[in-house]
Amino acid sequence: MPCVTLSPDQAAMVLRALATTTTAQAHQSVWSRRSYAPGHIFAPEFATVRAALEATNPGYTIAFDVVFESRGGETPWHCDYESLGPFVVRNRWRAISDAHFRTVHFNLTPDGGQLVTLGWPVLSYVCYVVIAHWGIFSLFHTALLCFLRPVGRLWGTSHANTPHTGNVFDNTRLHMVTHGAPRTSYAVRLVRDHCVRVSPASVVRGIRRSAACTAFINLLAVVGEGETDVSAVDWAGLAPPASTPCTPLLLCPPTGKHAPPGA
Repeated sequence: MPCVTLSPDQAAMVLRALATTTTAQAHQSVWSRRSYAPGHIFAPEFATVRAALEATNPGYTIAFDVVFESRGGETPWHCDYESLGPFVVRNRWRAISDAHFRTVHFNLTPDGGQLVTLGWPVLSYVCYVVIAHWGIFSLFHTALLCFLRPVGRLWGTSHANTPHTGNVFDNTRLHMVTHGAPRTSYAVRLVRDHCVRVSPASVVRGIRRSAACTAFINLLAVVGEGETDVSAVDWAGLAPPASTPCTPLLLCPPTGKHAPPGA
């Protein structure tokens, strides 16, 4: 799959916006700040990125973006859970095995850790069950990591950490980030058309489960009653116009045991 890249100006726009925020205490050992759905991807300045993502990911809808700031520590093996909060996912196994979700991850800063992925569906589903029921960094997740770490060292796929170059992976499958310099990451979430839907009830459930999903509250104004296919949702309406470089971002403090560290 051809690489999607950010220009220096696009990366600088994200970093400038992040610099205007106040630090949120979101899993302090992993992330110093996280911002869900700031809307940069829908800004006019990101038109080239949107076009490249649409061309290289046919059949997927660009849903929202996320900014992560890390002190450079390792992000252990996990499968994303809270970022699926606004969606109707009736069969999580099918969502994993049929690749209903994709993420394009960009390092914005040099010498950051490397993204490592392990796309095994069964093991990813086991990890999802552990995190969904007992929480990220719970005793059960920690025990599972004792198995995942050696397996990941043997069979994981390491991705280049070249700044501004996108790495495409399935964030519902196993992934981790190695130690490195303090880093800021930018991620764009894509969702498979005609497989995933959104409803007022699913948005509310996500917000109740995790404060990170408060970013999706505007979905209640753009989705109708019942369930709406992701391809029919006005995702650009989630955030204020991101074309203003210093638009404040919505920060996401952790809520409850289910909030994972992100990508």
